[in-house]
Amino acid sequence: MITMMICGGLGNQMFQYACGKALAIRNNTELFLDLSWYEEAKDRRKFQLDIWNTDFKICHDNKWLRLKKTTKWQRFKSRMLDNIRVVREKNMQFDKEILDLRGDVYLTGFFQSEAYFSDIEDRLRKDFTLRDDLSASTECWADKIRSSTNPVSLHVRRGDYVSVPANISMFKMIPVQYYEKAVSYLKNILGEINVFVFTNDQEWVKNNISFDVPTFFVEENDEDNGYMDMYLMSLCHHNIIANSTFSWWGAWLNVNSEKKVISPSLWFNTDELNNNDIIPKSWIRVEAI
Repeated sequence: MITMMICGGLGNQMFQYACGKALAIRNNTELFLDLSWYEEAKDRRKFQLDIWNTDFKICHDNKWLRLKKTTKWQRFKSRMLDNIRVVREKNMQFDKEILDLRGDVYLTGFFQSEAYFSDIEDRLRKDFTLRDDLSASTECWADKIRSSTNPVSLHVRRGDYVSVPANISMFKMIPVQYYEKAVSYLKNILGEINVFVFTNDQEWVKNNISFDVPTFFVEENDEDNGYMDMYLMSLCHHNIIANSTFSWWGAWLNVNSEKKVISPSLWFNTDELNNNDIIPKSWIRVEAI
C-alpha cells in the first residue's frame, strides 16, 4: 500500500494526493492518507481533499502513523522488519526515484512538481471535480466568467504571507508591478481581456491595484469554502498566479488548450528554496522584484 502524510492548506494537500495517487496507480494498490497532522493542533489548516471526487482511504494503523516522526534508525528497522519503505522528500526539486518506488511506501513531503503525476493527468482532472453543487453566488460568478471575453484570473495572496513571521521570511512578497506586467503582457497578445481578481485581502487589493481593463473582484467565498474560488480560477481562459499552490492548482485545472499562465519567476526568499521544479515549463515566468 501507499501512505502519504497530508499537511498544509488545500494546494499542498492536492500536490501530496496527486503524487501519492500516481504512485498507488503505478503499484496497482490503494492510497491511504495519514491525517494526524490535522489532529495535533486545532488552529491548523483544515483537511479539504474530501470536497473533491478524490479516491483514498484514511490510515488508522499506528504501525504506519508512527512513521511520520521516526529516526533514520527506526526507518531502517521498518524497512527490515515490516518491509515498509519510508521516503522523506529531500528538497524542492523533482526526485525521479520516487516514480520508481514499489511495494509498501510511506511518504512525507510536499512533492510540488507536476512531473510526479503527469502520467495520470486525465485521472486527476476527474478526481479534482467538486462533489457538491456550487453556492448561488459562485454560480453567478461562473456564469459571468463563461460569458466574458478572454477571462483572466489574477490571484493576490496575502493573509498569512504578511502576518506570520515564518512565512514572511520564507515567501517572496510579490509586488504590484508583477501584476501590472502580467496584465499588460496578456492585453498585448490577446487584445480585449477581463480580469477576475481573487484574494484573501480584498481591502488591500482594491486600494493598491488597478488596471486599464475591465476588472472584477470576486468576493463572498471565505477560508472554509475558498475551494470554490479555485474552481472559478479554473474556468478562466488564462491565469496570473501568485507564489501560492492555491492559484497554481487553479491554473493547472484550467483545461483551455491555448491558456497562458503567468507565474512569479521566484517564489521564495532564498536561492536554496528557489531551486525547485514547481513552475511547469509551458508557463510564463515574470520577474517579481
